[in-house]
Amino acid sequence: WSGPVGFDQQVTLTLLSPQWNQALGLLRAALVACLMAFFLWLAWAKSARQFFYQGQAKASLTALAFAALLLPSLWPQDSMAQSHFPPDKLLQELQQRLLADPECVPYCLSSPQANVQIQDDRLTIWQQVHTAVDTAVALAGQDQHWLPQRILLDDQPATALRRDGEGQLWLFVPKGIHHIQLVGSVPLRNSWQLPFPLKPKYITVTANEWQVEGLRDNGQIDSALQFTRRQENNDAANAPLEMGSLPPLLQVERTLLLGLEWQIQTVVKRLTPLGSAVVLDIPLLTGESVTSERINVNQGHVQLTLSPNQSQAQWTSSLQQQADLTLTAPAQSNTVEVWRLEASAIWHVDIDGIPVVYHQREGRWSPEWRPFAGESVKLHLSRPLGVEGQVLTIDSSVLNVHPGRRSTDYELKLSIRSSRGARHAITLPEAADLQSVSINGTTQPIQQQGQQVILPISPGSQSVEVRFREARGLERYFTTPRIDLGSDSVNSQIELHPPSERWILFTGGDAVGPAVLIWGILLVMVVLSAGLGQTNLTPLKTHHWLLLTLVLTPLSTESALFVVGWLLVLGWRQSLTQPPSPWRFDFLQLGLLAWTGCALLILLAGIEQGLLGQPDMHIAGNSSSSYQLRWYQDRIGHELPQVWFFSLSIWVYRFLMLCWALWLSFALLRWLNWGWYSFSYQGLWQPLWQRKKRPVAAGSVQVNQTERE
Repeated sequence: WSGPVGFDQQVTLTLLSPQWNQALGLLRAALVACLMAFFLWLAWAKSARQFFYQGQAKASLTALAFAALLLPSLWPQDSMAQSHFPPDKLLQELQQRLLADPECVPYCLSSPQANVQIQDDRLTIWQQVHTAVDTAVALAGQDQHWLPQRILLDDQPATALRRDGEGQLWLFVPKGIHHIQLVGSVPLRNSWQLPFPLKPKYITVTANEWQVEGLRDNGQIDSALQFTRRQENNDAANAPLEMGSLPPLLQVERTLLLGLEWQIQTVVKRLTPLGSAVVLDIPLLTGESVTSERINVNQGHVQLTLSPNQSQAQWTSSLQQQADLTLTAPAQSNTVEVWRLEASAIWHVDIDGIPVVYHQREGRWSPEWRPFAGESVKLHLSRPLGVEGQVLTIDSSVLNVHPGRRSTDYELKLSIRSSRGARHAITLPEAADLQSVSINGTTQPIQQQGQQVILPISPGSQSVEVRFREARGLERYFTTPRIDLGSDSVNSQIELHPPSERWILFTGGDAVGPAVLIWGILLVMVVLSAGLGQTNLTPLKTHHWLLLTLVLTPLSTESALFVVGWLLVLGWRQSLTQPPSPWRFDFLQLGLLAWTGCALLILLAGIEQGLLGQPDMHIAGNSSSSYQLRWYQDRIGHELPQVWFFSLSIWVYRFLMLCWALWLSFALLRWLNWGWYSFSYQGLWQPLWQRKKRPVAAGSVQVNQTERE
């Protein structure tokens, strides 16, 4: 059955056991062997008896048995047994086992806690390490920032040390629980960083003369700590320049997305070269709330940390809607600000402050500002008043209907344009069960509320697809239900897909759609049959012509006319009182012979098509066929037009075709007898030329004078 299947439908299977299947296979093989032996015995009975009498059968059977015993010894042995041991496959497997990563990866190494203490320009780091395997641990610090002068592992001097090409110091640590102590002098700089390649879960810092950045309230860090020496204002102004790497310079890009919901996308880019970690506090705007994960916010500032090889970071925030929004560049020497505005058409924006650098971006209005420290821009936002009228338009609707034996599946596709966001309701049939709703190809978690389905509509164009099922199967008279779209629409299409097991007889509906044209053709055939029944060319009566044409026409109209013409020509052949010339007569006989063969093939194909195939009901209109009925309406109201079709089971058609085939088999015997008489009337063939008589020699025959005269 082609169609939807309900969850309560069951399928019962009757299975044979392997033993029964094997027994049936042996029985089939034995029966085929017996049949072949029987026919061979009939064909060569005498030779077979001589074969067995002379003892050749025993010799052949002996040769077959010897070949069966010798065949296993000639069969190639297993390649594994002939090759060396251990094989390459086993060696590769052993190599993979030896070089495989430990099962604990990537959780083999961790650091629960650490302590950093600065006292009298001396830095001491105590870090606890837990490892499940023997491994190398990256120590805190780097040659560009700080390197320890003494390293202790479990209170013993560490010996297994290595520094890689990037200046990172590594220490070999056996598996177990250990503590590492690093001691060294504080760098002679007012600001320096302490990276932690192995971040501890909890860290404490004791540094009274230093300001520490990058440490969160919960005792965690991102990747590094930044220490800045505490100085008075006068001391900071008169502080000399320090040797070493330049301080980092960052660019903060804020993009304001003002639509139904306000959002801010912030991107922080490093302008100075890589190689040093950056710890920075970036202030948030008024009403801004960070929604991205793993972003630390403290007292209205984002505590950002960039690793030495990280060039940028970004996050997304939500912004509270407000009538006036002010953007002010912070007075930080190591950051520059870039502001962009992308406002939807639902907002009217007035701008006060510094001039705009860029007005458009990619063909749309998107102003951009590049302020100096302390400069500001003030945005005045308001919602423009709407104009009365229709704000939602359904440009097209397509309803696909797939009827089944117990249920019917529906697929409703809508193309909607809206000038504002809203909620649109669609009313389904009373017994409909919602399956899924997708908007722009994305499935939406929308539940059915009674008979209504509430769709969230956003401004712009969108495609909506609603799938639902109705607990109503296919009937003889099937009609589509009433579906309310909630708004007037245009370009409505209904596509109905009837199963192949149905015999469609009639179609109709409120829209322009298909038509079953076979009835008009059959009416012409009825009139033609009534006229042919009055002729004396053939022994067929009106009911004979009617049965012949009514059955052949749904298969093929051309085939029906071909068979009718064949019978009429045979009748005309019998009515010839004086045969034409030999050439014309013989050509007519050959044509009748070929015509008869084609007509019999058509009747045979008609029987096969009627019993096994599908009838051609000549369904046409709006690109419709027997398997796809399509209706169209250019302008409709709230409800979709209702269409219908009347059909019967295909087995009704095949039963009628079986009755017709039985009638045709008996009638064709009588018609062929009459046809042979018509075909052979006045002879089957006329010679194209006559043989001339040979002249008689003089004196061989005596002819009297009377005969000569």
